[in-house]
Amino acid sequence: MYTKEDVTKQVLAFNEDVEERGGLGIPTHMIDGLASYIAEGREPGGFLASIFKNDLCGAVSSADETNIGRLRSYVRFLQYHAPPACYSSERRYYMWLDHRGFLGKSDDPVDTDQE
Repeated sequence: MYTKEDVTKQVLAFNEDVEERGGLGIPTHMIDGLASYIAEGREPGGFLASIFKNDLCGAVSSADETNIGRLRSYVRFLQYHAPPACYSSERRYYMWLDHRGFLGKSDDPVDTDQE
């Protein structure tokens, strides 16, 4: 189980690695929303919701000037550091919200079946 603080530390370490390689990490102002969704199942803003739902059109149309150039960082962070049950489809997104993230409302696992 991961807390919001654990996820935040993962994002900061990820950003450090990306930036050492000359890339752009996840913007500081987005870390709280990302960590709150993954750890606690809190509903994020429209841009992050689109990222978690795998909705490219929604993500691009709702991205601010900072985020539009960092889509690759979000995808890589999710692929390598986030639980698969929390992203990649609208169904998984809503199930994760319903389950309340890692903190969960019960010990029942979140459905991770591929669509």
